[in-house]
Amino acid sequence: MKNIMLRLTAGIVLVSCGTNTTYQSFYKENREFAQFAIGTPAFIANIFIPKEELDEYGELLKKMRHYKVMIFEENNDELNNLFNSFVQKRNYTSLVRVQENGNKVHFFYLKQNDLIKEMVLKVQDENEFVLIGVKTKLYEHELVEILDRADLQLTSIE
Repeated sequence: MKNIMLRLTAGIVLVSCGTNTTYQSFYKENREFAQFAIGTPAFIANIFIPKEELDEYGELLKKMRHYKVMIFEENNDELNNLFNSFVQKRNYTSLVRVQENGNKVHFFYLKQNDLIKEMVLKVQDENEFVLIGVKTKLYEHELVEILDRADLQLTSIE
């Protein structure tokens, strides 16, 4: 019995130590440097999404669990480099990178096996950069199917 309790306790400790390695840890460590930082459950944030977007991406939005947003008004190179190092160390996958007229958009996701656990969008211009992190339970093939069905159009970032 002692052996089972010891293993169970060790397992809980290991799991709890490993849960804070995602965007949430970056958010907690750096939100004091942000001009604006907020975290909200997806069901509240989704209320503010336009109906047209809900119609087209509703299936994707249903898979979202929690949003965390950080806005850095000054294009802080140190924090920018810190974030880039963070996603590289945590093995985030870069899905899309767009650059136009000094504006940059970079989309990352973190997966465990075939399940996407988190997505992070970084939007940057010469004055500020914004990070939007989303916790999700979305399979990679589901994301591909949703994007295939979507009417994606490339427009200017301006």
